[in-house]
Amino acid sequence: MTFIVPIQGEFCGEIRTIYAVNNDNPNGFGGSVTSSEECPHCKERHFFRFYDVKREYEKEGWAIEVYDCKCPSCRKEFDVEIEHEIDL
Repeated sequence: MTFIVPIQGEFCGEIRTIYAVNNDNPNGFGGSVTSSEECPHCKERHFFRFYDVKREYEKEGWAIEVYDCKCPSCRKEFDVEIEHEIDL
């Protein structure tokens, strides 16, 4: 089950509501990725902070991390893929 916790955080120099995904201590230490994502169900865009990678794979020189996500508006779950260029 995926859960989200709304927090106020700085993103791109502005204070915004960011939804921490699957972490009940979103201000604690540890690696995370913050991204703006559109829900594929209701099409609303929100900011999310991801902590736990569900799976990873490589495709055409990119490392792709897949995270669980849940929309705060429609409450439906979906996967988010974050691409990172592979350093050679």
